[in-house]
Amino acid sequence: MKNIVEKIHKSDIFGIFIENGAGLPVSSKLLDLDGASNTIYFSELPYSKDYSYKKYNIDLSIRSVSAEYLSKIINYYNYLFQENKINTIYASSFQLGNINKSTHGWIAFKYKNTLFYYHLSIHQKLKRKEYINRIGKNALKIIFSRNEYMPKDTDIDIVLNSDLTPNYVKTIESIINLKNNEQFVLLKKDSIERLEIYLRKLDKIVIFKGSFNPVQKAHLYLMKRLQELYKTKPFFMISMNTYEKGIQSIESIIKRIQLLFELGYDVILCNKPYFKSNLDFLRYKFDINKKIIFALGSDTFNRLINYYTKDNIVDLDKFMNDFVNVEFFCLLRANNNLPEIFIKNKYDFFRYEESSFMELSSTQIRNLLKENKFEEIKKFVPEMIYNNFLNLYYNISN
Repeated sequence: MKNIVEKIHKSDIFGIFIENGAGLPVSSKLLDLDGASNTIYFSELPYSKDYSYKKYNIDLSIRSVSAEYLSKIINYYNYLFQENKINTIYASSFQLGNINKSTHGWIAFKYKNTLFYYHLSIHQKLKRKEYINRIGKNALKIIFSRNEYMPKDTDIDIVLNSDLTPNYVKTIESIINLKNNEQFVLLKKDSIERLEIYLRKLDKIVIFKGSFNPVQKAHLYLMKRLQELYKTKPFFMISMNTYEKGIQSIESIIKRIQLLFELGYDVILCNKPYFKSNLDFLRYKFDINKKIIFALGSDTFNRLINYYTKDNIVDLDKFMNDFVNVEFFCLLRANNNLPEIFIKNKYDFFRYEESSFMELSSTQIRNLLKENKFEEIKKFVPEMIYNNFLNLYYNISN
């Protein structure tokens, strides 16, 4: 981080650094190197709740680890912008510890006329000093970005605009920019939220994972069937890295989630395409005694089970060991046969149903668009979003 601190000191960034709940991971790094006086107007650690809430006139109903709390701090010091004394305010509030084996918090960063709120979730179980160091690295990347781009390989999972409304584009971009880490976030029509908040309330979670490019009537049939069977509302889940297709574009993801929002569903966004990686992440947050149900098409299940198959023999012991307390619900469509062992035997972890709903591949949909066969597409696309469909998908690139 020495290099990035040196670049910050040589830049025009100059302002206030307010840090709460994690020591002074940013100010300390800036002060470690020559040139800090070029960057820091002053820094503060308002650790006492009594002190900070009184000073910034914050209502006690507002949580300290929240974007709302940081917005009060930003507003408090805005007069220094108006007096042209500073051009930067950095404010952060974090909760450290091993609650749910993770650390999370918010960073508010105002640079000149731009302001965004960045939420960080660090899911690995680290020591306190390691958490603080990790927060500092993330923060310095954000500061150096000057809000002009999303820094790469951070722990950012939520981005809000200056008015605290969700910024879906920057949130999605932050997950696209991950190299190795997995990251989950819950996208709703009017908000972006931490998935673990919902996991705490559930005794089971039902997830239908796919590309949904576009969502089709068969997808909606399956979602309604899942809710009937499991008595809980299922989630759509989209991976930024799709199997055999690579990284998806932001434009493509935005178009898909907009349609799912219109249909009344929330969307879980993740980074990695593989079920085992997804499960490992979820189990870090979701107790082993609580059931996870993955819904999928028979073609997807065949790809998954093929990993556990050698010489046409499925290693069920390994499969069940990898997917403890997981159930798979498979929708069997025409010409998508399941391995015989799953047809002949009844397993607690697997159930399937046949469906009369036809589903086209994304490639077939795009080919129909190119051929202007709109009525053919209408057979497969939910009626309530058909009017928006052509506008959303006609020029789609993925």
